[in-house]
Amino acid sequence: MRHQVLLSAIAFALLSTAFPAPEPQPEPQYANENENLEARSADEGQPGVISSDKFLRRAFHASAIAGNFLYVDGGQFSYINNGTPQYKFTTSTLSLDLSKDWTNATAVFNTISKIPGVPNLNFGSLWYHEAETTLYSGFAGESPSYDRGSDPGPPSLWALKLDGTGQGTWSETVDSKASTLNDIHRVTSTLQSYGPNNAWVLGGASYSEPPMSGMIKFDMNAKQFSNISSDGTGQPRSRGRMQYVPNFGPGGVHLAFGGDLKNNVLADFSIVMVWDPTASKWYNQSTTGAAPARRVDFCLAGAPSNEQSYEIFVYGGSNGNLGTSAVPFDTIHILTLPAFHWTQVSYAPGNPRHAMTCHGVGESQILVVGGADTNPPDPNSNVNAVARSKMTSKDTLTQGLGIFDLSTFEWADHYTASPAPYHQNDAIKTYYAGQQSQADIKNLTTEVSALMNQKSFTPSANTTSSSSPAPSTSHTGAIAGGVVGGVALIALLALLAWFFYRRRQRQKQNYDYTKAQGAPLEEMYKYGGPGDIRGEGERPQDYKDPNGHYVGELHGKDERRGPVELTDQTAEGPGVVEAGTGTVKRKPERLELPA
Repeated sequence: MRHQVLLSAIAFALLSTAFPAPEPQPEPQYANENENLEARSADEGQPGVISSDKFLRRAFHASAIAGNFLYVDGGQFSYINNGTPQYKFTTSTLSLDLSKDWTNATAVFNTISKIPGVPNLNFGSLWYHEAETTLYSGFAGESPSYDRGSDPGPPSLWALKLDGTGQGTWSETVDSKASTLNDIHRVTSTLQSYGPNNAWVLGGASYSEPPMSGMIKFDMNAKQFSNISSDGTGQPRSRGRMQYVPNFGPGGVHLAFGGDLKNNVLADFSIVMVWDPTASKWYNQSTTGAAPARRVDFCLAGAPSNEQSYEIFVYGGSNGNLGTSAVPFDTIHILTLPAFHWTQVSYAPGNPRHAMTCHGVGESQILVVGGADTNPPDPNSNVNAVARSKMTSKDTLTQGLGIFDLSTFEWADHYTASPAPYHQNDAIKTYYAGQQSQADIKNLTTEVSALMNQKSFTPSANTTSSSSPAPSTSHTGAIAGGVVGGVALIALLALLAWFFYRRRQRQKQNYDYTKAQGAPLEEMYKYGGPGDIRGEGERPQDYKDPNGHYVGELHGKDERRGPVELTDQTAEGPGVVEAGTGTVKRKPERLELPA
């Protein structure tokens, strides 16, 4: 065993010589958190961009991930100016770069100006069509709550053509009078999601019509809206959320959660509605585990794991009331597919929020954007006072940005552009390792089970393989074979190390044979310089040129510093000394020593 360790150490030393360790890379550096972020903002004059020291809250907006950017549109924000809270609604679109690391104190939003006519809405819509690199907005939503009495008018659709730099150009795509919008009225507080080519809008409230129970489809290629049958959707609902899951079913699935069914009767999270866009059918699926309490205005996001599960993050919300009763809704629950099992994350509540958005932004990272205060000081009955009370306190998340890690079940204040692969949290791993998960999967409805059996997962680009160590056993033959194989491997590694070492040394040589070969010793002295060949070695003789200048001692190891290497003059005849060895290699051209 000691011989094997010794051989391994020798091989490691040789390989270290042949392949020097790379220069250590610096740790990712975030921007200086003490910088004046107000000066760093792209356009502080545009509503919606506020320095972190002045920022209070952002809420009721819509947001989407497109390429390397987060885009935020509509909603309200608040900030401090001379000690007094200011309440504004956003009149520009914001973008945040996700191709670089940042903390929530150093993140910088850029602004995209809107042309006249582009609406600014609360609870609006923002759908991304990757094939066109275009965001669509304006269909759903209501006027900002600071101006509650204003009706935003009939629905229309506006397109933001993205340029890949966090900027873009707005234009109208579907006019409010277009035939495709006939018999479709504006809705707000809808459940929405979108896939590669279609957006889906479920339910919602209305200014002038009863709550909607059906669903609207928008075909992004044809630019057409259509009403979808309400079969399977049950009662009308609003203020819930819907999540697109691309990894199951022939065309992905859309899952609807929570919301207000009617008159503050809230939907049960133990039942999840599953939309199959390929079959155009809804299915109701029961769940197991610790489901969230009934709520509205929560946020939803998801991510696929390397274990081929999909975890959906449900955070915050309210029961429709403000004040201390909202504190219990400061919770996080995770629904894992394909088992449809809930896991509650354990942490101390105390900062409830609602009307925020959430997104999976790479591997295990969930980005939370904004949120109104669900536990403000008791407001009076005035509508405007209530609207402002939810935006008066300073958000506990700097700039309203937080990162939740699905692997660790922990909050972070920084975003990583190149994160580690997402592997399930231990609680979810333990669940799938047990018999209960198999029973839960077996008990899925026939239709949902068929969808879950059609999996499509792409391994993470950062995935590294891992395996558990095998049990230790004693087999003498196997050990002997392993030792022999190990010795052979070490010998091979040593040979490779020697080969590359010699190759590296030859590459370092830069002899000027044109000048050195056949030149008098005085010329060689010019290009070499005294003392170019040094070390402890074989020949103690000194060599001098005819003028008595000291050239150097030829030794076994040389450290050359001149631009051209010296030629060895020995009693055995001239030749060129091979770098690093002191070995004389003779050349056909022989130099004659001066008489």
